[in-house]
Amino acid sequence: VSLLRPARRPRDVGPSVWMDAPDARYATISRALALATHRRPLVVWLDDVHWAPDALSFVSYLLRSQDQQPVAALVIMTARQEELAVRRTERELLDEILAAPHAVRHEIGPLPEAVRGPFIEQVLGLRGDLAARVRVRTAGNPSFAVQLMGDWVARGILEPSSSGFHLRAGADVQLPDDVYEIWSGRVTSLFEGRPVLLRALEIAAISGRRVDEQEWLLACTKLRIAPEEEIGPLLRSLVQELAERGLAEKHGRSGWSFVHGMLHESLERGAREVAGPDRLAWARLHQTAAEVLQDRATSEQREPPPGRLGRHLLEGNRPSLAIAPLLQSVRDLLARGELASAQVSVAWLLRALDAADAESFSPIRIEAALLEAQMARQQGRIDAASNCLAFAESAARQQEDSPWLTEILCEGSIVAYRAGQLDVAVSRSHEGEALAAQHAPLLVACCLEVRGRSFTDRGELQQAQRCFDDALSIYRDAGVFRGIASCQLGLGWVAMTQGALPLAHRHIEEARATCEERDLRMLSGVCMNMLGEIERQRGQLAESQRCYREAVRRHQSCGALATSMIAELNLALVHLESDEFVQARALASAVNQSIEVSGARQFLAAVHLILLVCAAAAERWPDWSKHFEAACTLLDESGQVHGDLATLAQRAARMARDAGHSQRASAAFGLAEQQWRRLGDEPNAERAKEEEASVS
Repeated sequence: VSLLRPARRPRDVGPSVWMDAPDARYATISRALALATHRRPLVVWLDDVHWAPDALSFVSYLLRSQDQQPVAALVIMTARQEELAVRRTERELLDEILAAPHAVRHEIGPLPEAVRGPFIEQVLGLRGDLAARVRVRTAGNPSFAVQLMGDWVARGILEPSSSGFHLRAGADVQLPDDVYEIWSGRVTSLFEGRPVLLRALEIAAISGRRVDEQEWLLACTKLRIAPEEEIGPLLRSLVQELAERGLAEKHGRSGWSFVHGMLHESLERGAREVAGPDRLAWARLHQTAAEVLQDRATSEQREPPPGRLGRHLLEGNRPSLAIAPLLQSVRDLLARGELASAQVSVAWLLRALDAADAESFSPIRIEAALLEAQMARQQGRIDAASNCLAFAESAARQQEDSPWLTEILCEGSIVAYRAGQLDVAVSRSHEGEALAAQHAPLLVACCLEVRGRSFTDRGELQQAQRCFDDALSIYRDAGVFRGIASCQLGLGWVAMTQGALPLAHRHIEEARATCEERDLRMLSGVCMNMLGEIERQRGQLAESQRCYREAVRRHQSCGALATSMIAELNLALVHLESDEFVQARALASAVNQSIEVSGARQFLAAVHLILLVCAAAAERWPDWSKHFEAACTLLDESGQVHGDLATLAQRAARMARDAGHSQRASAAFGLAEQQWRRLGDEPNAERAKEEEASVS
């Protein structure tokens, strides 16, 4: 992160940009790290992640995007087991990271007793009684010892001598228990004799790293930390002091942010754990923060931010009241495509449900499982989405007239489509539409849209167009812009498959205008990918490559790695058309690994056919046979057809024929002919048939 923002900004540098959407921040940091690794690999160390859900979410993003945007970095995280035991959100985020194929967990104990003394004396340079006291207190934790030394040097307590460091004359120290107590000591020293300022900082810390100035003022006023007329000037002078010390960064009139995460976390921890006459109870702080959000929203005639409100209510010991805003937070974040933030909100929601003792098969649990499935599906974790839906459907069917069953079936059809199970997708969409027909027209539109995509992939283009037209009409009547843009893209895909490129371009540009106007980030990436498809079909490979790369960037910026796979595969096709087989193979292999982890088998046949052509170019004929068999099996199971699939099979066939492998060539020509015929392209089908006959 220091690559992006120094602790103390030079005066001649303009204001930094604060990114409210975590996915955009993660994408920016990831790109910065990737650029830094062009020179050499990096080691990224994240200390005490049990207090850092945002850092854990970033690492999760980094892992998921590794195939699309590789970062040559070793990420080292440290966490305390006893802290994870009481922090569910962080524990679940860390468990997800550890489930990744390349993640390794190590239990790190203290330094052996035999090396503690030499470390304190020879590495840190302490001597005598002071070295012995530090050795006992730090208990083999070298990081704690280094932080302690740094704090003492900064405060002028230590002086160097020929034999090492020793206490300054007349100085005495109380040894802290851990690193956070060091930071707490710094804060206490900084505001010694000014307890009101410490209270004000604790109130600021519970809002997060960024502090809204108006909310902070209202909270401090409600908690009566000082006479009302003194609070405003007091807070302004506090922020100025923090900024001058490099501990805060001001954002104009809107507020300010903590520069050092350790400072913010130490204040938050102090507010949570330390009791005394100068401290405010943790629950009371959060209750007040929730009241401020609600009061301000009422005065401004708007809804309070649901995620923050839900978190404050939960931490304020009001879990039952926290559930509704946390549910709304997840819905909103999914609608905006902010998937990393949604994942954190889902963890808070599950924690609230447990704290409120919500029944296992209650409607609220069902809705939470459905939202978790939608999040996992948008992240490309198809297997995880299927598991959530299995629970939700089982629970919903046990209830009479469950309001969620229709939406579960609709979501199930989308997941089946993403898994490459086109027949299942069509069947589930019919079942969902039948239930939705009387009371949920938007779910009818969703089911029609899934069928439209399934029919397009099966080459049944007239049925696909009818489905998209009907769904588009429903979305327009309801003013659902995301659905409108999605159906416009579907119609563009149908037109493109029919070879009507001008019509396809018109549909896609209409969708892109809707996405730009309504800030539909994920769909804007789909628009760029489809514009790349049109340029590729026109033979404009450089422009198509630019569009695909922009699509990847947009998908990664919102955490939509599943849709990013499509653009990655299209980039591989551009490399193939330029005979850049090594690059194409690398991209297809990376997507193949992502599919193995996520279960998003929708693209797997295309992956194997790309690798088929690459195997022919490298004359790896056993690999050729493996990929051909896998592609045929997948296409038989799904019924999927596409011009690119036919073209890849035909190219692999010609390469096999030219290398003297007539049996392989004949089989691949047969697959190409089958694809062309199902697409209704008789001239290309006859050409493939003639080429097959020529090698038989």
